[in-house]
Amino acid sequence: MLSKTAYLILTSGSKKQYGPLLEDLEKSRAASKDLYILFDLSLGHVPPDDERIIAFDKDKLATLNLPFFLGGNVGFGNTHLPLLYFSQLKPHFSHFWLIEDDVRFTGNFDVFFDELNSYDHHFISSKIRAYDDTPNFMMWKWITRNDQKVSDNFKLWSFNPIYRISQKAIDTVQASYADGWLGHFEVLIPSILNHRSLSMMDFGGNGPYTPKELINKYYRSGKTLNETYRYRPPHVIPLRKNLLYHPVKTFSKALKIYRRMIWLKYKAITSKTKT
Repeated sequence: MLSKTAYLILTSGSKKQYGPLLEDLEKSRAASKDLYILFDLSLGHVPPDDERIIAFDKDKLATLNLPFFLGGNVGFGNTHLPLLYFSQLKPHFSHFWLIEDDVRFTGNFDVFFDELNSYDHHFISSKIRAYDDTPNFMMWKWITRNDQKVSDNFKLWSFNPIYRISQKAIDTVQASYADGWLGHFEVLIPSILNHRSLSMMDFGGNGPYTPKELINKYYRSGKTLNETYRYRPPHVIPLRKNLLYHPVKTFSKALKIYRRMIWLKYKAITSKTKT
């Protein structure tokens, strides 16, 4: 019977970006023994010589014989495919933690993993919400089943910079592709698991899938700029203790993102003024 957990860093960047997370996980008793790096070759970075690296590109992911969402950019909507690829290469694991390279935890990772690994849910992630909670979320419109809309009753969304998923859940997701499911993975995975009645849990915040003992524990719900764990804007130096941070970027990368955010805001304001 499978009982091992793999810990996977997902990266498409240089070691300067994923190195701090790698160092933290190497210090973890739980993660260090079965720690791997899923390295996306699409941006042209050359992976270092490390036996833990599993390099992939679109051609390797195509061997899964699964459809790509919106053309196949791994970083937009298809981030789960490298995990599915890994699970086929290493079929002896029962659970998988997937951690994007811009996640940081300002506490002890063993405390985090030991607590959450004590739960037997098939999917443990964050900010899990139903359609009725966030009806204006842009990703809802792209989830389909046999090119037809999926019932709002089954639709769920989760925020997945770090999450744990079971092999059974992976098998269920893969089988559902054959049943015509397609969409952005942050809607696709929880919606399929909800439709198949597989258990899910939120490891923080104050949402409906968060158990009482985990409310606001590893991340706190609130306004975006006050949250440590969010889509954007990026962080440079995590300061508050015992919380997850995302996205954490190098200063130069964060500066580029902030400049683009300001430019897009300016463009939106000026376009409204012209109309």
